[in-house]
Amino acid sequence: MSWIDIGGLDDIPRRGARVLKTAQGCVAVFRTQDDRVFALDDRCPHKGGQLSEGLAHGLRVTCPLHNWVFDLETGLAQGADEGAVATFAARIEGGRRADLAGRGAAFAARGGVMGDALRTTCPYCGVGCGILARPDGRGGVCVAGDPDHPANRGRLCPKGAALAETTGPEGRLLWPRIGGVRPVGSRRLT
Repeated sequence: MSWIDIGGLDDIPRRGARVLKTAQGCVAVFRTQDDRVFALDDRCPHKGGQLSEGLAHGLRVTCPLHNWVFDLETGLAQGADEGAVATFAARIEGGRRADLAGRGAAFAARGGVMGDALRTTCPYCGVGCGILARPDGRGGVCVAGDPDHPANRGRLCPKGAALAETTGPEGRLLWPRIGGVRPVGSRRLT
């Protein structure tokens, strides 16, 4: 691992964060009430809010823009929200260390760490956003934005974020999710 100096523990406010500007982007280093330290990408995948400006509570942080909640350990969105932010190893060694190497390997997404994922391109809209995809073990695919891809830097639009829902057998338009099933005519289609 490639550990870098993040400053002293006292430089990070309790239940708050400090921002490190790196070549790969901004990283928020959080300190909990009991002095545990966590490092996350400082950009909310929903609307790009700075997580470092959010409220840290327990082992979670709430985005200041739209109240999305992320787990500090895994980076996974909590509750009804879906998505994840990159996480980085962080430790206290003389009060001053965080590992910021390998953003993609530490990226958490629905179902777990995406370290063994296939790098590919999102098929929607033509922008060419990078995605990480791996089988979810249930016939579908876990999908996350590729934090190392220059087109999207780990962020996905709503279509890209919903890509995993279209890959499993239950998501292939067999079960309409909005409004239920309504007859559209008197003839049966075969």
